[in-house]
Amino acid sequence: MHPRALLVASALLLGACAHGPTLPADAPLPGLELASRSGGGDDGSRCLVVFLPGLGDDAQAFADHGFDTTLSSHGIDADLWAVDWRGVGLGHPELAERLARDVRRRTAEKGYAKTWLVGVSLGGGGALHTSAETPELVDGVVALSPVFADPFLVKDIRRRGGLHAWSPERPDHPSERVFDWLRHRQRPGGGQVPVFLGYAADDPLAPISQTVADALEPGRVVVGGGGHAWNVWRELWQGFVASGRLQRSCGVR
Repeated sequence: MHPRALLVASALLLGACAHGPTLPADAPLPGLELASRSGGGDDGSRCLVVFLPGLGDDAQAFADHGFDTTLSSHGIDADLWAVDWRGVGLGHPELAERLARDVRRRTAEKGYAKTWLVGVSLGGGGALHTSAETPELVDGVVALSPVFADPFLVKDIRRRGGLHAWSPERPDHPSERVFDWLRHRQRPGGGQVPVFLGYAADDPLAPISQTVADALEPGRVVVGGGGHAWNVWRELWQGFVASGRLQRSCGVR
């Protein structure tokens, strides 16, 4: 990994865990309802789409960059919930546990048939962690420039020839668990969790995404131009929504 990428990734990962939790362990994660109907099934939304922001961004960032209006313009039948985990002091394993709990609660209340996780940067890493730990809850993942792995681990995996040639040495290590799960993406009882990846070729953190891409089908990976920034993620998100995958999964209103 390029020295600049190493510094950026280390700063992001350390910054994400720099503060202790400020919410009680049983408190719901803070967030913002970007779109919501009264319930699931015939009377409400079929899908729940959960947005996870990166370090330093809040839930409103997804609305500011048009992620919600992109969905509404395509008529996708979904409730939209953006998590705001700034200051909560959560590393990815803790975020995954609490997010899974909140998704279960929301599904029990509204009867969603499908749940999609959409994350950018550290939020993309959080989406992958949650899917690896609770794949039975997730029907699809869109990870845009995900950040979740120790740069030295990424370098080691790539030195060994990529994910298919690598095997985890620390089964309880969070990042190794995610990389190991990405190789099969299995749900309990059968089937796979579809994972879609987008990132920019000039992103200093691209080696993380390139390592994730080793495990995915070519049609589920899009490489754009630019760096580690919202304008890149917005364009990648618009392309993903236009592909029709969410419409097929969630239906249209």
